[in-house]
Formats: sequence, structure tokens, C-alpha cells
Amino acid sequence: MSPHRLTTIRRYKISNDVLILILENMDPDTLYLTCKAVRRVYALAMEFLPLRYKYELALTGMKSGPITARGPPFPTRVSLLLSYRKDWPSISWSHEQKVQLSLLGNFDITNGFIHYVAAHGVELMELPSYRTGKPPSQTRHVRIPTAPRVECVALDPIQALIVTGHVLAAPNQIDVLLKIRDMWTFNKHKESNSDHYNFVASPTPGAVLSTISVTICGDKLLVRLEYEGTNPRKEQLLVNWKTLQAARLVKQDILFLDKDHILVVEDIPALFIYNIKNVQQPIPRRQLQLPEAWKNCLINFHRNDASMADPPRSSNALFYSDPERRILMLSARPSAQARPVNWMFFPERLFTWPWIRGQNLTWNDWSQYVIVRNTSSTRLVGKPTVMGTRILYLDQDSTGTKTRINSLTFAPHSGAAETSQAMWDFVGKHTPLVPTESRREIPSVNGSGSKIQDLRVTEDNIVLLYETHDGHMPIKILTFGAPNGSSSPH
Repeated sequence: MSPHRLTTIRRYKISNDVLILILENMDPDTLYLTCKAVRRVYALAMEFLPLRYKYELALTGMKSGPITARGPPFPTRVSLLLSYRKDWPSISWSHEQKVQLSLLGNFDITNGFIHYVAAHGVELMELPSYRTGKPPSQTRHVRIPTAPRVECVALDPIQALIVTGHVLAAPNQIDVLLKIRDMWTFNKHKESNSDHYNFVASPTPGAVLSTISVTICGDKLLVRLEYEGTNPRKEQLLVNWKTLQAARLVKQDILFLDKDHILVVEDIPALFIYNIKNVQQPIPRRQLQLPEAWKNCLINFHRNDASMADPPRSSNALFYSDPERRILMLSARPSAQARPVNWMFFPERLFTWPWIRGQNLTWNDWSQYVIVRNTSSTRLVGKPTVMGTRILYLDQDSTGTKTRINSLTFAPHSGAAETSQAMWDFVGKHTPLVPTESRREIPSVNGSGSKIQDLRVTEDNIVLLYETHDGHMPIKILTFGAPNGSSSPH
């Protein structure tokens, strides 16, 4: 009798060796789903480390960096990945470092580097990462002297680019100078037409410039000036730092989707996608209406700090957040209130899904793919930070005496939500996002009595920021994912 006529029970069995060869060609998500459906495949994946590695990548929403014969063996990769999967959800760090910064201005973190304004210019401090082979003892610290006084710093280590913002004294006007330099030498960047760019700000009567910030995405800069006073407002400028072409945009808020596209909040309220390949001629491509209830609200984006590139350029990370799973976050608050009352989350790639068609979408057309959280009762400390599929923020209890680190994760393949349903105003019936929450209580003040003010997050660290006294800001760097996982005590 030929094999194709045998009953199912009597069919020839594929050997483990052949089955492993087949499974090794699957991507992590396909392997995970096959493990869920076939018990034998799951057993093989748990025993054979290359398959186990792919299985864990799927569960964490990560992608693997290059696998080479000279790179770490699979036992090391699996051990490190398991540490990340265990430590982040429980907010259990494996190393803690206290640092005192002599701070005069802007502080931020980009691509694994702390950068801030100090008395002599700019300080760059590399953060530890076990994924990239940078334990705390092997990180770099760079000082860049520059004048006049620096107001803000932006960094792109991948392009070896640093941009510093300066406000120059001038009669009856505000002159802004951007220095466009090589990150390591502070000489003119080899890809820019000039080592600087100047423009004159456009404040309205009664407005005082309070902050200036710069964001880098590919060959574009987004410069944001915020004014306070009787007529508060934002002024935003798009600059191609290579050609020095520029254009002003009067919008509520702007977010890079990639180097050639921005997402913009309009007052309607609505989101608009613009093509900015030519920054001097932004072309509107798509409009998505926001909830009518947000009509009189101040709406802001919260930048996702995970890499957009796949794989991240010039990265030696063993694994990294999958850019396809990046979360986009919006917050809305009535103009009379200090705290946001709603957070909206949806996949950043939603705009590319083929089943969401049309150039002008009503809220009903796309709302079923989003999830909206009610934050009116949250005593937020600082601002939430987005990293890949994870949102972290600080809050206080109702008495204001206890401070907590909160983690809100939209991990792939989550079976069921682990969250309080009362906290969610709206859950779209087709949303792929399943929230998992965890929190950990921490002291509200450090050893010297400074109150905690905010946090920043990378793929490997939480950085806690404390009150500044006499030009010194204490920070605490909490590093996750040590290979052999000695976690912090609870």
C-alpha cells in the first residue's frame, strides 16, 4: 500500500533531525504559533537552543541581531534574553548606579547615551547594556566644550551627529543658532553643507521663550520652541541638516514616522500624515479624525525611543525591539487642567495596514484598532516614556506619600489582559494590543533628601531623575538583564 493511502495514525513519522531543519527556517512568530498548535514542536523548541531562542524572541517582541560564528553562543543569547523577559515585567533590575550631574540645562537620553548641558558645554555619558556588551565598567564619558551657552542637545550616535542649540542675544529679536557637528570631534559633520544653521524666532507679544528642543530623524531635524506668558504657544521648524533647507509649521504637535514622513496634530481635532521628503513643500497624504470629545483638548505625542531602523544601523546588539511592533502614544487634556485625562495607544504601523483604506478617515473608520486609558485619577510624576512595546511612568498613591514605577506592556502573544478594566475608557474590538501592567514601589526621596521628579527609559535601563539643588541633579541608573540575573531585592 502506498504511503498516501495510509490512515493518519499510520503515516510515516518525520525524524526530529528533519523536523528541526524545517523549524529553523521559520520566523519567530510562526515558530511560536506552531509550538502552540503542535506539542512535539514545543518539546523540540524547549530542548534545541536555536529554536528556544526564536521562541523567546517571539514572546518578548524582539528581533535577533546578526548571528555569526564569532558571536556569543546560543546558551549565552538564551540566558540573556530570559533575563530580560523575567526582569522587565517584574521591574527587577540587576545593577544600580548613582551619579551626580553638574547640570545647567537640557537633559535627555538618545540611543543609549545621556546628554546634558553643563557649565563648560556638553556632557555625553554612555549607559550600560548587556545586550551590546557594555557592562557598567566599560561605558564611555565624553566632554565637549562649546560656546555660547548651550540650551539643548540632540544626538544620533548612528550618524555620529550632535546638534547643539544656542539662543543669541540680539536687540528686539531672538536669534537661534544650531551647531551641526561630528559627535566625536565636534568638527563640521562631513555630510552637512555647513557646521551651523541660524534662524530668527517669531514670538508673539507677551510670550517669553521658555524651552528649545531638537529631535533628529535621518537627515531631518525638528526644532521646537515653547513660549510662556500671556500668550503661550509653540513654534516648530523642520530643517534638512544636510542641505539646510527649512520650513516653519504651525501645528499642535509633530512626530516623525520616518525620515520622510511626519504625523501632525491639528486643531480639528485630527491627525495628518505629511510627506516631507522636500521639507520646504510638505505634502498632506492622509487625515484621521480624533474623538470629538478631544475637540478642545491639548493633544501631544509621546516619542517612542526604540529604533525605527531594522536592523538598527551600526548596532552590535544581540537582540533589539522589533520596529514592526512600535507603539504610538497620544495624550489629551483639557486646556484648563494640568494633567492628561486620556492616553491613546495604537500600533505605529497601523497607517500602513492595507485594510485601513482611504485618505480621509473618520474616527469610526479606525477607532476599532486603538485602546484608550482613563488617567484622570492617576497622580502622575513627570511624563510617561515609551520604549518599543513598553510604557513606563511614575505615580503616587492617593496620599502622595508613596511613589511607584509603573510598567504598561503590550507584548505580542499575550493570552489575556492583566490590568484593571476600569482604567480603560475604550478598547477597540479589533485592536491587537493586550495590556499587561506591573508596578514597584520605590522611595520618594533619595539618600540626600531630593524628591524624585521624572524617569527616562532605554531598552536596558530606567534612569530616575531627582530634584536639582545648586546646579547638581542626582540620577539613579537601574540596569536590567544581567546574564546570570542577580536581581535587586524587593
